[in-house]
Amino acid sequence: MKLPLADSPNLGITHPEPSECLPLWASTASEWKGGLTTEEYLEESMYLASSPNSTHLHADWILVDLNLPVDERQILSSCETFYRRALVHRPGESVEEAVVYGIASVFTAPEYRRKGYAKRMLQEIAAIYVKPYCAATILFSDIGKKFYSELGWHPLPGNSHLKFPALAGTKEATPLFESDLGDLCKDDEMMIRKAMSSRAPDRKTRMIMIPDHRQMLWHHVREEFVCKKLLEKSPKVKGAMAGKPGSRVWVIWTHKFNGKPEDLEAGSTLYILRLVIEKQGPEGNVSAKDREDVKENLKIVIRSAQAEAVEWKLASVTMWGPTPLMKELVHEMGIQFSDMEREKEGIASLMLTEGGGEEDGVEWLANERYSWL
Repeated sequence: MKLPLADSPNLGITHPEPSECLPLWASTASEWKGGLTTEEYLEESMYLASSPNSTHLHADWILVDLNLPVDERQILSSCETFYRRALVHRPGESVEEAVVYGIASVFTAPEYRRKGYAKRMLQEIAAIYVKPYCAATILFSDIGKKFYSELGWHPLPGNSHLKFPALAGTKEATPLFESDLGDLCKDDEMMIRKAMSSRAPDRKTRMIMIPDHRQMLWHHVREEFVCKKLLEKSPKVKGAMAGKPGSRVWVIWTHKFNGKPEDLEAGSTLYILRLVIEKQGPEGNVSAKDREDVKENLKIVIRSAQAEAVEWKLASVTMWGPTPLMKELVHEMGIQFSDMEREKEGIASLMLTEGGGEEDGVEWLANERYSWL
């Protein structure tokens, strides 16, 4: 069958019909099924598509010939978009809440690649998510920085992470359960709003994805499905906390299997979705009198994460977006870790909507794993 040109006026994006969803998901299975079988991956896709935690926040998009009947058209490229809440602080203005849409799962079947279809689809997506209801779009590139940058999504600085080996030991931290996360996420958001309002004036616009409870639920719904399939049980502990109220340190995590649990080379990891240090000031520092207390509490939650990784047959603990303070404290602890800058995978990339300014003039705060899509 003759394929249309990428610039054909007949092409456009739309949501897939129910009859197109299974074939679409089946085509992406080889890329994203991880340790699941293809059948389990399709089951997961159906489950997530109907989950109350994702239905009104998520949309599938496909690039097709809009003039053809559904049963005759080819899915030339596909992606997903996710609604996310963000805070924006522009120079000389007050902090305001905004909407950011995340783009994920960009996929073109092998037989349709190198024909410009993904580019056309993304251009159409960018034309939909514009002001006044959308401040920006963001994506996490797994193909380096060049392709998306040429389309207008500029790589953000600071795509780094710390990796700690899984390590057996006693969990001294207080475990966090699903029932704990709602209140903790509200506390976190209040602290973020206060810190953004209190920071010294700057010529840059500051933005942050709000680490709200729904963000965490999205990760945990996926986690629980996969763990039940691979290990016949799902994690009950969602993080760890140490310290007294007012000086607490906590992490929220998720279990990510890139292969079967017995596959030690798969790189499966316990991702720290969010790190919160209550004593951290607006500029990301802690006072000299609080430093040792913060360091000890941070060490306790990291050790608990390492023990959790061993318990769930994960190779490591990974923490995205470490701040200078975080790196200093970990160095002082004497814990084994590696500090890595991502150049190909997980590259956070931003496009401001029309009239939003220049991406280089934006300071993106907390490039942590909870923002990943």
